[in-house]
Amino acid sequence: MTRINAARPSRLALILTLPIALHACGLWLGDEARIARAHEALDNQQYSAAIIDLKTVLQNAPDNGVARGLLGRALAASGELEAAEQELQRALELGQPLADIRVSLAEARLVTGQPEQALLIADPTAAADSDEAFLLWLYRGDAQAELGETVESLRSYEQAERLNIDRATALLRAAELYWGAGNLGDAREFTELAQLDDPHNLDAHFTLGAILLELESWQEAEETLTHTLTALQLDPVDRGYVLAFLAEIHLAQDNVAAAREASDRVAELWSADDPDLRLLNGQIAMAEGDSRTAATELSAYLADFPESEVAMRTLGAAQFGRGLINLARIQLLGALESDPDQIETRNLLARVYLEEGQMDRAREVLEPALKLAPGDPVLLSVLGILDLPIHPSGPSHDRYTEVRDQLIRGEIGRALVSAYAVVRDHQFDPRGLNLLGLCQLANGQVQQAIDSFVRALAAQPDNDHYRLNLARAHLGNSAPGDGLKVLAGLRTADLGAEFSVMRRALLINLHESNHSLGLSDPELLSHWLDKNPNDADARLLLAEMYIDQGSFADASAQYELLLDQGLDDPVLHNNLAWSYLQLGDSRAREQAEIAFELAPDYGEVVDTLGWILVSQGELEKGSSLLRDAHILQPGEPAIVYHLAYALSRTDAEGEAKALLERLLEHGADTVGEPVRVLLSELQKAQ
Repeated sequence: MTRINAARPSRLALILTLPIALHACGLWLGDEARIARAHEALDNQQYSAAIIDLKTVLQNAPDNGVARGLLGRALAASGELEAAEQELQRALELGQPLADIRVSLAEARLVTGQPEQALLIADPTAAADSDEAFLLWLYRGDAQAELGETVESLRSYEQAERLNIDRATALLRAAELYWGAGNLGDAREFTELAQLDDPHNLDAHFTLGAILLELESWQEAEETLTHTLTALQLDPVDRGYVLAFLAEIHLAQDNVAAAREASDRVAELWSADDPDLRLLNGQIAMAEGDSRTAATELSAYLADFPESEVAMRTLGAAQFGRGLINLARIQLLGALESDPDQIETRNLLARVYLEEGQMDRAREVLEPALKLAPGDPVLLSVLGILDLPIHPSGPSHDRYTEVRDQLIRGEIGRALVSAYAVVRDHQFDPRGLNLLGLCQLANGQVQQAIDSFVRALAAQPDNDHYRLNLARAHLGNSAPGDGLKVLAGLRTADLGAEFSVMRRALLINLHESNHSLGLSDPELLSHWLDKNPNDADARLLLAEMYIDQGSFADASAQYELLLDQGLDDPVLHNNLAWSYLQLGDSRAREQAEIAFELAPDYGEVVDTLGWILVSQGELEKGSSLLRDAHILQPGEPAIVYHLAYALSRTDAEGEAKALLERLLEHGADTVGEPVRVLLSELQKAQ
């Protein structure tokens, strides 16, 4: 049955009413009326309607500056910032007042890579009201950050925060700067303050989760994001992002099942071809051992984001797992170029070179990683593989080769089973015990690896390769002292560079271990440097040991040797300045000024110069620098003390007292006696 709509107008009725309808849509509106309507639409956040009207006006009158300015503002508000910048610039050229478009133009210039130009016009003192001033302080801070003016940027964000309009956003901007500088403590504190100020701020939840992830505080990160899911009203896209983030946290904890469950929930919210979902699925597939699916997903992601270091590294691992060695090498080399300090990339690339029989290249890739992670068991096991013969002799050479190949491919579980079988069948062959030790080391079973290498050495005491592997295992077990004792029995002439690299790694690890315990033993490093005088990193460590002991004359001597060797590093100049200051050496200021010139945004460098100036009686200039140092590292107790001391000598006792009281509130256990003495003096003076 055909349905008849009684309310449907006749064709004639449509024709008769058409002019009226068109007039209602504004077909015959004049330019001024269209501009007025666009202005109203802009005020009501109806950006698309405003853009249509303004483009119509500009078709008729291309030089209408008012329309150009409004169109630029509408485009900026709708996120089309490149087009907005062009329209706003043209409006300025047509004589429109900067005051009418200042905020939108500053934002557009920032997004289009013009921080200098943005800074020129982002003048909060010219703002019409506090809301506009807030945005201009933010954009000013963003421009300064882009230009590397960190202290000025943090000051701008502080001014924005003081307006109390959207404190969370200003705090998060500062947190991102601290995070980028590696100052995770202050980044976390500012993010938590932002979250406290605005509990529903999704960016604060995300940023805190990311910082906790970088701090490897897995449980806290998971709790933060789980709370985000329940506490915030999220649209499907944002909910997907939180779940994807949770999946990353599960992956970091090797909880692949939980990561897959979170990813499946993301897939219910996002489209299947979403790039971020493809990246996540690729990472999870790789963790599940499905290298084919991983390669498919990651290749699709890289088509959209070809510079992604994570995607290149994971795709390289997937290609390697599929036996596509050339493709794996290409991806891993790209990942290494993007981030030379990524240990996992270096491990994977070394395995590729080992598979190709390029031993020298594998060693070249691996050895720098020992500076970054001297105790990483997987790294140490791959270094051990380098010493294994490619074609071992003997009746069981095929089985030894099988274990070696499984280790190279990263098939640790299979390699362990094979190695145990070799040891079972050939109990008196130390080669099998050595292989088993490497498999155990790769699997994180460090103590078991030590036992296997000890047994191998007991069977063949003169084998330097077994001794070197035992030293590596002690390093992986955080026992560098035991490793050094093992190396003492090596015939260094036989191993040469390998011995030097491992001994140096053990010395570095020994220093770091002692430093964390408040201990120092410079004798070993000093002896090492007698034979390796050009090892700048080791000499820096020795000088730091002397500073820890309060042996500033010895520390100064080491830093001076480094300067003679041509090393020009802000940390060197800063620490030398500090040593000179403790010795009463007049050269302290010169070294501090050199360090400041090299690293003007490094809080400890700024603090050293400021403290030296204060100690020389230049209170005003010194206090100014110490304020800058405090802005750069607000949570550093030594900087707070120096600033408070300087303020107490410049008729600012109240501010000094407040700083010290706040310091005690935040961490009484980390505050030294000078802080308590100064605070007591200030309290008595009141």
